[in-house]
Amino acid sequence: MLLHMREWFSLLKWFLLVPIIVMFIWWAIGVWSGGMSNRREDVGWAAKVNGAEIPIATFQSYARQIDATYQSVLGEQYAQQRALIRIGDQAINTLVDEELVHQEALRQGITASPREVAEAITRDPSLQENGKFVGVTRYQGLFLRGRMSVEDFEDQLRRGLIIAKFKSLIQDGVTVTDAEVKAEFEKRNAKQTVDYVLVDPLKLPARAHPSQADVARYYAPKEMAEVYRRSRIVVNVSRDDYPRDANMRCFEAMAGGALLLTRVPTELTELR
Repeated sequence: MLLHMREWFSLLKWFLLVPIIVMFIWWAIGVWSGGMSNRREDVGWAAKVNGAEIPIATFQSYARQIDATYQSVLGEQYAQQRALIRIGDQAINTLVDEELVHQEALRQGITASPREVAEAITRDPSLQENGKFVGVTRYQGLFLRGRMSVEDFEDQLRRGLIIAKFKSLIQDGVTVTDAEVKAEFEKRNAKQTVDYVLVDPLKLPARAHPSQADVARYYAPKEMAEVYRRSRIVVNVSRDDYPRDANMRCFEAMAGGALLLTRVPTELTELR
């Protein structure tokens, strides 16, 4: 029995090794011969946005700019924080957003003329000396040994002008008054101190039960809705003869945007 098991394991070993050896030889031949027949073609883009390609070179260049910015800001701490910053994600997300804006700007008919591009070049501080443009000859010479050609630089500049025009068109059409700014600031930053007392309605003495006519003398339905809308906090205290807390007051308060305070535990959890 043991002899048969040894022979079986020996055959199994060869059955497993032979395919592995064949696959290794096939891979080696593919590498040495310059690639296998179904080898993936080299991809020159980092992302595609509605068919428009974002070149890998553009992605790498922008990622290096972000990396240099963080390095100058964080200094020695950058090495520890680099993995958390996710430079690649930031770079590709920004480039995709810019491409979407650029496509929409072109769809709206926004362009940048050659004169506007030329003026942007002469105003670029990196292309000035003593406050003046370095000149066309020197300007073109800067790109002779660089990674970017003059044409690529000017296309990138033209693209930036188009994006800036579109953003300016959107932003200039938005007007926010001082009152709106103040109201939004108070909404986000206002704090209140609330004093409260926990009350068990079942332990309170019997109270009068007003009729609908009595209630109507205080608040009409529309007025009550306005009260809820203006309220930041609504305290729900059930009637003595109705200890359940999932009453209409709860839903009206939450619909009005107020913070609801009710008993714990609450039967509202059963409505999820």
